[in-house]
Amino acid sequence: MEIRTPPPHAHEGFPTRPNSLSLDPLLIELLKKIPPTESGWPEAQRVRWFRTFAMNVSQIYDNETPIELEIKVAKEAAN
Repeated sequence: MEIRTPPPHAHEGFPTRPNSLSLDPLLIELLKKIPPTESGWPEAQRVRWFRTFAMNVSQIYDNETPIELEIKVAKEAAN
């Protein structure tokens, strides 16, 4: 049995493994959909993921009054 020491930035109350998070299972599944860094993540897919995540967080945590969010990509003006 291998015993692992948490990395130096880990602290009490902050899990070091995604599957140890105390979150709603739906949110965990959405987090698992994020592609590996080396795969890249096209802008349109990222925006869609953030919108989906925000909508589900609102569904889970907002009781009577959902929070309205607008998620969009801000384009820099061309020089």
